[in-house]
Amino acid sequence: MIPPLERVPNVLERIRDEVYLAISGPRQSGKTSLLTAIVDSIQTEGWAHAVLVTCESAGALQGVEEVGEAEQRLIEAWHLRLAQSAPGVAWPAAERFSGLAPGGRVGAALSEWAAASDKPLVLVIDEIDTLARLPFFNVIAQIRGGYPNRGKFFPHSILLAGLRSLRDHDIALGGDGRGSPFNIVESIAVTNFSRAEVGCLVDQHTADTGQRFSEAAIDRVWEQTQGQPWLVNMIARSCVSEWVTDRGTTIEPHDIDDAIRQLESSNATHLASLVHRLSEDRILNVVAPVVVGDAPNGPPDDVRYTCELGILEPLPGDRLRPANPIYARTLLRAVTERERRQLVTWSPSWLVDGRIDVDQLRDNFLAFWSLHRNMMKDRITYPEAVAHFGLMTYLDRVVNGGGRIDREFAVGSGRLDLLLRHGDLKLPIEVKVHRDHSVDPVPSGLEQLDRYCEGLRVDRAWLVVFDQRSSATGTRLESEEVTTNGGRRVLIIRA
Repeated sequence: MIPPLERVPNVLERIRDEVYLAISGPRQSGKTSLLTAIVDSIQTEGWAHAVLVTCESAGALQGVEEVGEAEQRLIEAWHLRLAQSAPGVAWPAAERFSGLAPGGRVGAALSEWAAASDKPLVLVIDEIDTLARLPFFNVIAQIRGGYPNRGKFFPHSILLAGLRSLRDHDIALGGDGRGSPFNIVESIAVTNFSRAEVGCLVDQHTADTGQRFSEAAIDRVWEQTQGQPWLVNMIARSCVSEWVTDRGTTIEPHDIDDAIRQLESSNATHLASLVHRLSEDRILNVVAPVVVGDAPNGPPDDVRYTCELGILEPLPGDRLRPANPIYARTLLRAVTERERRQLVTWSPSWLVDGRIDVDQLRDNFLAFWSLHRNMMKDRITYPEAVAHFGLMTYLDRVVNGGGRIDREFAVGSGRLDLLLRHGDLKLPIEVKVHRDHSVDPVPSGLEQLDRYCEGLRVDRAWLVVFDQRSSATGTRLESEEVTTNGGRRVLIIRA
């Protein structure tokens, strides 16, 4: 385990200094572990009473929209946690505040609890962004109002934690992101592991068991997860508990690949929750263009929300990409799941003695696309991506049971770079769309593939061009093999 407090340096010092903090991070990024570690550390040091509470029982998903009801639920739940965490303190009971006018109960409770405590009170409030609009603004305003009295007559420090930053949650609820309490609260984001932290995590396993991960294996974990904590832990755990149980055997990249394939096919809760998010139109409208290399659609707040959930990550120039290759593949499969169920089952004629025959693969794909393209046009939610999703659906079947598809992120470039791996075969595939008022993408595609092939040290590739011009008849399906300036053989498929 990476010690949570090491991921957020100086957080304990800031709390000692009576600083109010806002901590945000996606689910299963280590945020809860951090909050628990903060509370445990302060309790162990003994200088304050630190209590972890939540807003979940008073959240919008519970149907709580009114300020008074939200306050009552919060005070009852928080008092219970206070009594459990520090039973020796005579905390004023929740009933004491029920007779007060709505809109001031939380502030009154926090003030009296702080005054009753024999030590400074540190309150860690999780799920703050589950509150509905009016309760959220009201609770935040009461915290702002009590802030000048922090210490004896208000909590020494308050931590407000959630998926979204307070500023962005304020904007999402109709505020401008500049109001109270943003002038008194410092913001902290819980980020993914770094490459060094992934290596540290693995080194702990080696120290405990003697089993090593090769540097190439650690690189593969980092490359495929980009340090997402839940993915890192699940892949590494699967490798040592299921794939390579002999502690004398070093974990290699192919073991990581086996664990990733198993994870992706198991519908693990983490990935299933990621897929479930696509049922929200505001997320699907952002994600669908991005996973095929187009610019995102949707209002800025929807883009911000999707990033805060950890699904996408921002890049310079207002560009976005899936947060890691595992998410990219999961999202692509999710948006084509219904279509995949409708497709004809193809016999793997492209397999010859367990190896892929690239010529047979070409013929089979042309037949597949001829049969299914019109049906997919009618069914896929994001029509501009029909071609990309169709090809990915086909390739998903090709690698099923032994191989993988890697995505090279070419965000906002109008192209999708793929790498089909199967046995010792590495086949780069570049996808381009020929749209109205655009030049023929083949020349630039061949140049890009030349560089791509050089880096991979292969001499064969595919360039798939989908003609979406209004003048296209929709019936043309052609293929030809050309030789690039760099001497690589490229199969051009026009569909």
